[in-house]
Amino acid sequence: MKTTKQTIGLLCSLLVGVCALSACGSTTADSAQVRVMTFNIRYANPDDGPDYWDNRREAVVRMVREVRPDVMGIQEGLAPQVAFLDSALTGYRYVGVGRDDGHEAGEYAAVFYNDSLYVPVESGHFWLSETPDTAALGWDAVCIRIATWVKLRERASSREFLVFNTHFDHVGVVARRESAKLLLDRVHAFGDSIPTVIMGDFNFPVTDPSLAPLIQAPTFCEARAAAKHKPQGDSLPAVTYRGFGHGESGELIDHIFIQGFTPEVYEVISSGYGVRYLSDHLPVLVTLKY
Repeated sequence: MKTTKQTIGLLCSLLVGVCALSACGSTTADSAQVRVMTFNIRYANPDDGPDYWDNRREAVVRMVREVRPDVMGIQEGLAPQVAFLDSALTGYRYVGVGRDDGHEAGEYAAVFYNDSLYVPVESGHFWLSETPDTAALGWDAVCIRIATWVKLRERASSREFLVFNTHFDHVGVVARRESAKLLLDRVHAFGDSIPTVIMGDFNFPVTDPSLAPLIQAPTFCEARAAAKHKPQGDSLPAVTYRGFGHGESGELIDHIFIQGFTPEVYEVISSGYGVRYLSDHLPVLVTLKY
C-alpha cells in the first residue's frame, strides 16, 4: 500500500539531502569504492498474472549480472525467491532470514554481496519491534518487520563497512519512527566512525515525519539528494515505486542513507531487461567512496 505522490515532498527531499551532504563523510587519496543497490523484488504472488515472479526472475538475474552491484539489499523475497537468486547469481553470497520466524517463513530483507570482493566479518538480524530479538509485530505495525545487517571487509584493502537492509511498515506511523530510531541505535553500537549503509523500502518519501530520525541523524545523509552525479539527468525516474502499470501514480520510497561515505553516482534502473517490469519497484543503485 502506498500514499499518493506529492511533488512538493519530492522537491523538499532534495533540499534535505543537500543540507545533510556535509555529514556524509569525506574521502582520501586512497579511497575505495562500492556500488550498492536496494531493490524490492516483489514477493511471488500468483495474482500478479503476467508479472508473476516466475515470469520476471530471469530478467532480474540479467539485470544484476549487467549492472553488477557489489552489495544488493532485496526486500519481499520469499525463501524460494532468495534460493533462486542465490543459485543464479554466481559470485554472490547472502545473509538473511524470513521475518516470520527467523528462519525461512515470510519475507526476507536479504543482503547479497560479491564474494570475490568482500568477507563477512559479522552478520545478524533483528525485528523492528519493542522486542527486537524476537519475531513480533512492533508498535502500530500491521506486518512483522525485520532488518538484516552485515559487516563486510574488503579483501584487497581490509577496509570494513556496515550494511543494514530493511522494509518499513506501510501503515504504522509510530512503527516507522521507532524503527528508524532502532536502526540508528544499532549503528551507534558499532560506533559512528564506521562507514555505514542503511537501505530499503521505507514505504514513504523522506519528507514524511515518520522518517525524521533518519533524515535528522547528524552523521547520515540520503544518497539521492547528496550524490555528486546523476548521469540519467532529466531521464532520472522521479519515483521508485510505480506498481505494475495498473494506474498507480508512483512514489519515491526506496532510499539509501549513508554515513562515512561520499555518494558519487545515483541511478534508478528503469529498463525491464526483456520483460515489462522487473518488479513493482525500480532498483536504486549508488556508487559510494569511502
